[in-house]
Amino acid sequence: MVYGRVATDDGSPVPDAFVKVHALLPATCDRFIGDAPPNGTAFTDESGRYRVVAKSIHVSRMEHCLAVHVTAPGGTGLTESTVRGALVTFIYESLTPPVDSVRVDVTLTRGA
Repeated sequence: MVYGRVATDDGSPVPDAFVKVHALLPATCDRFIGDAPPNGTAFTDESGRYRVVAKSIHVSRMEHCLAVHVTAPGGTGLTESTVRGALVTFIYESLTPPVDSVRVDVTLTRGA
């Protein structure tokens, strides 16, 4: 479970922002994401909050580095942002609740 809040640099919430969560192997955490399919997505609510249940295909317990990429809604003038580095453990067991969760807050700034 990845959750958090998207806000501007002055603390104002960013509703309707598109959040993509990528689960990467720790050794590749800094790689370029580009158009790689995300492991989970969500839109922020009116208070800028989001929750994503990220899924990863693997055969046992595995630690992944998360990259959370946020795109602001059109017309806001806010830039995209990616936050990386949070480590989360995934497990492969049917009907098992998430093993780990992490809060990742993202700040968007006005474009030049």
